[in-house]
Amino acid sequence: MKSDGSKKYLYIIIFLIVLCVGTSIVRKIYEMGPKLDTVSAFNNKRVTVAVVEGYIFEERTKAILPKAKIEVFETREDAYQALLGGRVDGVVDDEALIRARLRSQDKLVLVDGYLEPSDYSFIFPIDEKGKKICDEYSEYIDKLEASGELAALDEKWFGDDTDNKVSESYLELPDTNGSLTIAYEDKTIPFTYKSRNQLVGYDVDIAIGFCKEYGYKPNFVETTFTDMLTGVSKGDYDAGCGSITVSEERSKSMLFGSPDYKGGISICTLKKVDKGGKGFLYGIKDNFHDAFVEGNRFKIFFGGILATILLVLGGILVGTPSGFIMFILSRKATFLMRGLTKLFAWIIHGVPAIMMIMSLYYSYYMNLFYGGFIAASICFVFVFGEEVYRILNHWSLKIDDGQFERKYRVEAITAGEFFRGLFSKNSDELLYEYREAVVRLIKMTSVVGYVSVQDMTKVVDTIRLESYELALPLFLTTIVYFVIIAIFSKLVSVLIGRRLAKISLSEELEMEYDELVDGLETETDEDE
Repeated sequence: MKSDGSKKYLYIIIFLIVLCVGTSIVRKIYEMGPKLDTVSAFNNKRVTVAVVEGYIFEERTKAILPKAKIEVFETREDAYQALLGGRVDGVVDDEALIRARLRSQDKLVLVDGYLEPSDYSFIFPIDEKGKKICDEYSEYIDKLEASGELAALDEKWFGDDTDNKVSESYLELPDTNGSLTIAYEDKTIPFTYKSRNQLVGYDVDIAIGFCKEYGYKPNFVETTFTDMLTGVSKGDYDAGCGSITVSEERSKSMLFGSPDYKGGISICTLKKVDKGGKGFLYGIKDNFHDAFVEGNRFKIFFGGILATILLVLGGILVGTPSGFIMFILSRKATFLMRGLTKLFAWIIHGVPAIMMIMSLYYSYYMNLFYGGFIAASICFVFVFGEEVYRILNHWSLKIDDGQFERKYRVEAITAGEFFRGLFSKNSDELLYEYREAVVRLIKMTSVVGYVSVQDMTKVVDTIRLESYELALPLFLTTIVYFVIIAIFSKLVSVLIGRRLAKISLSEELEMEYDELVDGLETETDEDE
């Protein structure tokens, strides 16, 4: 046994060494890849760039970087998370939006040059009212540019000062010349976005100033970029704003005012950090820092582990008596209750845990604080209770081909006598199956532990996207759960094993006492 145990730990150490070496080799290969410091360097079949659907980025990237692989994402956040996680080599986006993102993310860098220089402006419907407002807007922008106010807005929203990123309130503006419905897309920082539940941004300042100048009352409507373009072209909105690139194709279905910002379509990529030739150990230390230390990312792992432990304890402490209750109801209750109990156990046994959690979450707990954790707790109480019920049911029917269980069902013996007899006859087997049920519970909650404290709709890539690393965090998390399983298994063996041993001993003493009494009675009969 000692030899087997030594081999197990030796295998773990070898696996750790191989993983560390492999991680360093992969990092070195990555660092030896193409030097992505210019836009033209991305025109390489070994390079993958991310674009956001609904914009002109995909079309222009295919035309300018025909050799590059293109991956399309639904949102900007998804695209940038893929870049930070190493899934893509760059993100194609408006240069202005990349500049704004660099202020809060020091791992990123703006590549030199443009895929295509661009002008940005507000859009208006092609009708009489739209033409009038567009002309007024162009007149206003020309005035701002001539006075230097446009440059001041650029410094305000694209500069490093974070104390002045506030737009004035527009709610009390008069509607002297009517109101304007202005569509915008949220999170196009710094053009249009929300800060502290207030709409702010470069284009927001321009829109408010324009409405004050011409007597309009602005009515901002949040929408998607695609809906904004469609809505303006149909006349559903009076204007649209938020980093809108002027293009010949779009000019066929909408009007553009004078450009309020000049930039272009560019590429954002990861900084190549110089390790200074510090070698293998430095690479391991750097990996650990990126995965756990920077940005307090260790809280993600501790939060998941804590959630797992709480879910397991709840499943054991509440699920175990629930399993006993289910077993008793399936034997002692009315015909209807017995049927419902067995049906409930059958449903719990057949439905995947994650689907049960999702159903509970979206049906009842979605709007509650820690709703995901509550849904997961209820689910695993049900799951573990059904496991306990199934164990009791299996071993009760196995004793004497079910004769012992029938005595309990027809009330020939009490519940206490039944369970004492059940545990005394199968203590080792019951302990083994119960311990295995606990291990299965931990394995299930090791995933849900993270998901339930993060976002119930982000089951895949939670750890990787939050920590920007893959191998090291997952390996260390595996080690942590290996230890948790070992600890819980040992506790179950010690605590439950002692209890079953006492039950078995008391049963043996009772049997010896009964045999002794029977022997004395027999001797007495013979003497008589």
